[in-house]
Amino acid sequence: MHTFETRVRPDEFEDLVGRGHKARYPAGAFLMRQGEPSDCVMVLLHGHVTIHSGDHGLMAVRRRGELLGEFAFFQDGLRTASVRAHDDVTVVKIPGRHFLAYLDANPRIQRDLLRLAIAKLRTAESRRTKASSGAALVRALAQAAEGFAEDPTTGPLLVPLTQAELGGLAGISDLSVVRGMKVLRDQRVVDARARKGSVLIPCLACLRRAALSTQKYGKLPGSINGCGGAGSCPEG
Repeated sequence: MHTFETRVRPDEFEDLVGRGHKARYPAGAFLMRQGEPSDCVMVLLHGHVTIHSGDHGLMAVRRRGELLGEFAFFQDGLRTASVRAHDDVTVVKIPGRHFLAYLDANPRIQRDLLRLAIAKLRTAESRRTKASSGAALVRALAQAAEGFAEDPTTGPLLVPLTQAELGGLAGISDLSVVRGMKVLRDQRVVDARARKGSVLIPCLACLRRAALSTQKYGKLPGSINGCGGAGSCPEG
């Protein structure tokens, strides 16, 4: 998953970071709250944050290199979601006027951020469309895994989210999560050997394939099965 840092040149990234100052937040602290006026953006330098909406619960997980809070500057200036520290995080806070000056000086980045904001809106809308609970779960799990992966590794990866949080991210009931996770364990896409409140992904490539597949997953001929960490699952 690309972050803001990987989408721009190193000098462009350092230019933005140089316009702000560092701040640290402990796990559980709110960096931004939905509905509040937007006075800054933040660049995440260390740790992970979760994005929450009052209407839809947990929406996303973000990692190092991500830009936070930019969406409000393309709308009415109010925060459209809350941002909470999942673990201890370090950010650079850039005042709004400095961020707008940065965009004026870098029109290409401004266009890219606007396209990204539209893509995020479409992702949020897709959560409202009717889809099987299994497909919604595997997409949500893949999204969370990409958020916690520090590099494009194929696994194993521990996703520190509860089943209730995954249900909120997928927009499905707790019972549907339990049933879906059993299917994914049987298919070796997830591993049962994980501590409480987390999900172990033995191979991120397998999970990506499952999420991208248009097939109905389950115990059906031709359905996607994972390698269980054996490394025999080609991505794509």
